[in-house]
Amino acid sequence: MSTTLAPPLPAISPGRAAPSGPTRRPRPRARGRVDRSYYAMTIPALALFAGFHTVPLLVGVFFSLTNYAGYGDWDFLGLANYASLFQDDRILKAYGFTFLFAITATLLTNVGSLAVALALNSKIPAQNFFRGVMFVPYVLAILVAGYVFQFLF
Repeated sequence: MSTTLAPPLPAISPGRAAPSGPTRRPRPRARGRVDRSYYAMTIPALALFAGFHTVPLLVGVFFSLTNYAGYGDWDFLGLANYASLFQDDRILKAYGFTFLFAITATLLTNVGSLAVALALNSKIPAQNFFRGVMFVPYVLAILVAGYVFQFLF
């Protein structure tokens, strides 16, 4: 292993000024000022975020407060749509099933993953083989994508 050293900086005698050139440090910005490149990068990002996320969200909230069917006239209903939503038994059963499924799937996934991790870290015969078998799906997906793109290019 080798290391490379930077060339030494020139010594400055007390009577001489600091040399100009690559060793000169940039002036610090005034306190509270923001570099203009910051705005050049954040304003387009904020505009795209607003255009593709916030505006459709607000339009969806507006439509949820009306009886608009996508064509024709519409009337403003306020929260009546939401009141009827939570009075429907089918909706409540669907929400209950979804929450139960999400909690059960999360618990089973975490318990199963912990069991596999503990099993692969214990002293078992062919431990490295089983660890390799666990990585095959991750490596295989990247390998197949690489072959496909190599074929395309």
